[in-house]
Formats: sequence, C-alpha cells, structure tokens
Amino acid sequence: MPELDTTIIKYPAQIIKEGTYKITEVKGPQTTRQGVALILLVEGSDGKTLSCFVPYKSETSDRTNLYRLIQAFSKNTDKWPGHKIAVTKTADNKNHIEAA
Repeated sequence: MPELDTTIIKYPAQIIKEGTYKITEVKGPQTTRQGVALILLVEGSDGKTLSCFVPYKSETSDRTNLYRLIQAFSKNTDKWPGHKIAVTKTADNKNHIEAA
C-alpha cells in the first residue's frame, strides 16, 4: 500500500465569545468538515490567538460573513491582516462577522 501524502494541521481554539479581534493571518480556502472555508487566525484583547472559520464559496450573497469582509477589506486576503473584526452571535449561536 502506498504512503499517504497528508498534512495534519492544528489550529488554535475557535472564537466562542463576542468581541473585537485583530486578524493576524488568513489561510485557505481549505476544505473542512463543514465545507470550504477561509481560516482567520485572530488575536483577542488578551493577546490570545484564536481561529475563526469563514465559509467560502466562489459566489456569495450580500448577507454572508465573506461578503462583509470582502466589502470592508478587499478581495485580496493578503490585505486583511492587521484589520479588526467584530464578532457577535446570532440567534442560532453562529458568528456574525463584520469590520470593527
């Protein structure tokens, strides 16, 4: 049997609290258990690094987190680090993300 060419990636814990976070790195798009996503590595006010998964599709509506981030920061994710995001929870406990 041939050897598998697989890389195991470990990300920091995901954001669970509402608040303002600074984007430090953007990875992806990558396939996750929930589909394809951009992975934002962010820093909280306490200096702790967390991760935030943003669902990615090549076509998106104006009601998505991806759309709000593109409108605020650019389609070029290399320009996102250094910007701040505000994360709030929706009624169904999902992250609502927008520029801070």
